Amino acid sequence: MSLALAAGALIGTAGATKSVAMVVLPFAALFALGSTAWPPARAAVARAGAVVAGALGTLLGLSFVSGRGLGWIGALTHAVTRRSGRRRRPRSA
Repeated sequence: MSLALAAGALIGTAGATKSVAMVVLPFAALFALGSTAWPPARAAVARAGAVVAGALGTLLGLSFVSGRGLGWIGALTHAVTRRSGRRRRPRSA
């Protein structure tokens, strides 16, 4: 269980650094499940939950400790910009 929390904390730290790193979180949780049996065992669900809880706890903790709060959530709407292959001509005055 502590290894799953540590893995989640590592993912949370990466997510606090670069938000795109949080793409890994669902895959890490599925990896922590460990089997394809359905329904999964309680221990497997607890491991996956520990990964998610560790990641989100670390992400939120680092957000507030850094003084940034949750302002990065609103900034995600501007994170992706489209760029075309052609350059714009400067506007003439």
